[in-house]
Amino acid sequence: SRPTHREYFDNLQFDDRTQLRFCPNDFPYYFESGIEHHVLWKLGGDVTDEEVASAKAQLLDLNTVGRELSAERLEQISNGTDVFLSWINPPSLKSLPGIDHVHILLHKPGLSRL
Repeated sequence: SRPTHREYFDNLQFDDRTQLRFCPNDFPYYFESGIEHHVLWKLGGDVTDEEVASAKAQLLDLNTVGRELSAERLEQISNGTDVFLSWINPPSLKSLPGIDHVHILLHKPGLSRL
């Protein structure tokens, strides 16, 4: 059986140097095929816009399209909604309110239009 959210996070290993963790969501929301659900976690502070942009750029690089784009185009894509959608849940809906996190969706079919 799958662990509860609490069991999962109790087993995560963070240290003093690790403040950010970007990973696929182990408990993804249900989306249509072609949409990946990732989460950017941050201990000891709020996730910044720059950290979200960096995570999105990392996803583009993993899909090889990011390496071919200018910094200006990367910013345009990161701020648009054709490829990415990101949000922070309100406190009442956060699984772990003490750890700031941002949900980031990657719409893989949108990559083909870049």
